[in-house]
Amino acid sequence: TIANCAVKNNYNGIYCYDGAQVTIVNTFVTDNSNKGVYGSNADYINIDNCTISTNLQYNLFVGYGNTNVTDSVLSNSDIGIFCGYGNITIKDCNVSDNSINGISIEKDVVAVINKCRIQRNGGYGLESLYASESDITLKMNIISDNGSGGVYTGGGYSSGGKCQITDNLIYSNNSNGIKVYYRTYSNYCMNYDTEIRNNTIVGNTGYGIFRIKQHFFCKFFFLLN
Repeated sequence: TIANCAVKNNYNGIYCYDGAQVTIVNTFVTDNSNKGVYGSNADYINIDNCTISTNLQYNLFVGYGNTNVTDSVLSNSDIGIFCGYGNITIKDCNVSDNSINGISIEKDVVAVINKCRIQRNGGYGLESLYASESDITLKMNIISDNGSGGVYTGGGYSSGGKCQITDNLIYSNNSNGIKVYYRTYSNYCMNYDTEIRNNTIVGNTGYGIFRIKQHFFCKFFFLLN
């Protein structure tokens, strides 16, 4: 357990790898020149009530492991949170004011993002590439004022992924509230299910929901753009 620490002005702040089991509580991880918290193949990383900010490239970068982040601030980096090849839960966090994306998700990820504020990031609030290879749940978040759009999800080279976007407030983003993209590969459209329910999507400068060309279900949401 790492508790009540200040970890700053290093190359990487905290590095967890190869079966590590790490809990980080009430800790400031700031001003590191590469990554704030870096996880690779850790059994688990649990982060609670931390401030992970002003790290140059990534506040949190994790892959091939299990990560839980609760009640934390991840701000003022290039990318607030990056996850590839692993499981991640992000709850009650503020992921804002990053120069590129708030949250970036790539291949083979099971992600649950719940009750977070994802605001004022320079790129997307959430960008999920290769989403046909991931399982993403985005629920009860506030996603606003992001520079490239609120949510961008889709793409990939295999089938079976899904994305559930429910009960979110998505507003005042530059460009689209939600952009759903599919990839064709060798003349085959990847099977990727997107479900959008009970969201309020309002006041975005582009479309509320843009480019839906796949297995798609949309019910009972309020849209005004």
